[in-house]
Formats: sequence, C-alpha cells, structure tokens
Amino acid sequence: MRDQLLSAFPILKNANDKIWNELEEFAIFKKYNANEIVALEGDTTHYFPLVLSGSIRVYKCGDSGKEITLYKVRRGDCCVLTALSIMGQTGFGANAVVDTACSTVSIPAPVFRDWINRHDLWRNFVFKLIFHRLTEIISKVEALAFQRVDERVAAFLLQSFMKEHKPVIRVTHSDIARELGTAREVVSRVLKSFEREKLVQLSRGRITIINHRDLRRHSRLFHMTN
Repeated sequence: MRDQLLSAFPILKNANDKIWNELEEFAIFKKYNANEIVALEGDTTHYFPLVLSGSIRVYKCGDSGKEITLYKVRRGDCCVLTALSIMGQTGFGANAVVDTACSTVSIPAPVFRDWINRHDLWRNFVFKLIFHRLTEIISKVEALAFQRVDERVAAFLLQSFMKEHKPVIRVTHSDIARELGTAREVVSRVLKSFEREKLVQLSRGRITIINHRDLRRHSRLFHMTN
C-alpha cells in the first residue's frame, strides 16, 4: 500500500512515521466498479478516500432529474466535499458515483480530523485541495451564468481533445449534458450544428474533431483558460 500511495501522492514522501503507522493501522483499501454509488447527498461521511486509480464523478441533481458534474476525483486526488463534510461534521453536499473503475485508500474521519489539527503537511494539502476545487466550481458557475451552450460544448470538446491528444472523443451526448448541466436534446442540436459546419463528425458514442481551429471560435472559455 505504501508504494501505491507514494506513487499517487508524492506529498506523502514527507510524512512522518506516525502518519504511516496510523495509515497502516486504520486505512482501508477498497475497489469500486464503474457506476457504483459512492455517496448520496446528505450521507454521513465516515472516511476520506485517497484515489489511487480510476475516477469518481461528483455531481448535483435537480428536482427535474437534470444533473451537473461539479468535478471528478482522479488518481492522486481527493474529494473536497468529503473533506468539508468531515471537518464540519455535516452531511455530504452532493452525489458521487464511480466514473471509471477505481481503487482508494480511505482514512477514517476521526483520524483525518486529528491529522488536520496535528500535521502541517496534511493541513496544507487539504487547504490547497479546497482552494483548487472551489476555483474550479466557481469557473463552472460563471460558465453556466454567462456563456451560451455552444460555447460550453465547444470548450468541453477542445479540453477533451487537449487532454487525450487525439481527435476521437469517446463520449455520448448525455455525458456532455451531465457535465455541462443542460439537456441532452440541447447538446445534440449544438453538435449537429457543429457537424454541419464540418467542425466535428458524429457517430454512436463517439465525436471526432475534424477542425479544432475553427471550433475554437465557438469557445470563449477555451480562449480565456488556454
């Protein structure tokens, strides 16, 4: 377990023996399958998971059933809402589901709170995590409030293109709608308009970017963040 943690979380190279001893004594290694529910809004948070592989999607769901992804927790990352829930001893503030099969090492909530009080290394790590995630969520709220859907869809496609370094993006229209907090039908209309402009090519469960330069013109967010 130590080697896996050090590989995913280099910050633990500076952890003292007490932290490692407590990890070995209290931490639980767990694997999750894709689409497995990790937490529901309002749940009591008993553990703080460190993600070693895969990803977990944290999202909010409206009364209409429409979802919006707040963020994803990937390898070497942690969930800020879990941290806030444990520190404030309140219910979990969203929903969490396994996006791709993952493995975690989970720290019991009392140990997590104790580390926050006693260890500068751990406290600084958690506060940086909170800052990063809140900045990400604020950017998403700004996009929802001030950007057209076509701009947001274009930004999503371009960011996926830059991340994967290949033009083929394996994603459904429903996936994009959940990420952006809009309706699948709206996303489909935008994508079909992009296809008519010969910016993308659509196929089942897959979108191929064929003109990323012109696609940039639709994405104010991409220009702002890259």
